[in-house]
Amino acid sequence: MEIIVFILICYGFSNQFKFSAGPFSIYDKIKVRAFKINVGLYNLLDCLMCLPTWVGIILSIINMTLIETPFTPMNILCDGDYNIFGYLMFPILDGFIASGTTYMLATIQQWFEYRGEDNEEDDNEKELIID
Repeated sequence: MEIIVFILICYGFSNQFKFSAGPFSIYDKIKVRAFKINVGLYNLLDCLMCLPTWVGIILSIINMTLIETPFTPMNILCDGDYNIFGYLMFPILDGFIASGTTYMLATIQQWFEYRGEDNEEDDNEKELIID
């Protein structure tokens, strides 16, 4: 159950950050500032594979340091018993899990949204969008 919560937190935050302005337009302000600093930084915040990686890493670090109950996938697997490998690798692996599952959920969502629209595009364009 905790892993599902972790995945939904990563997906929800990443999806909201990418597609909405946020409360008081804070997400847009962060994106504009990132664009002014560096276009690459903006691209990291606007990508549904990149952003969840960082969200997963941050959640994993928070879970390892501040929250006793494990809720990220790698922290659940090791049950809070960390060594130097765990402190270095578990946040990165949690980031990979967050990125993959978020991208998968976004692709499924896009597929359902596309299937619901009445588009008069040819079949080649439909395959490109789904793939």
